[in-house]
Amino acid sequence: MKNILYIGLFLVTLNLTAQSESIDWITDYKTAFKTAEQLDKPVLAFATNGQSSAELKLLEGELFGSETFQSLKDKVVFLKLNTADDMYAMRMATHFTKSKTGPSVALVQSNQRPLGEPLNKINSGSISNFINVLKAEIQ
Repeated sequence: MKNILYIGLFLVTLNLTAQSESIDWITDYKTAFKTAEQLDKPVLAFATNGQSSAELKLLEGELFGSETFQSLKDKVVFLKLNTADDMYAMRMATHFTKSKTGPSVALVQSNQRPLGEPLNKINSGSISNFINVLKAEIQ
């Protein structure tokens, strides 16, 4: 019985990870903003320390797995900032998301000005509010 539970948990975790990995994340800050400027699109910046956590799982399930998020694939440039490996990424993540801890997400104009409030306190209510920001800011 424990084996079935472990297998089920593994499959759920694999599915959630696949949702964020199915996105073509740009990991270079300068490239992401140059691309956004050329395409006249905003940047969706996702800051992570690369470690699994309850907040990351909630974010992956309720934001990255949402229909709204999936519909953004042609409307934004996706930037992933790995704050564990790169101090510059940490500075950029702090600037965009107003948080020194991950995970966090922000919608940013190509001129690096924020669109709405960042998602830096991860819970179901704040994710829902951020999804509403995405709907309002991106047509």
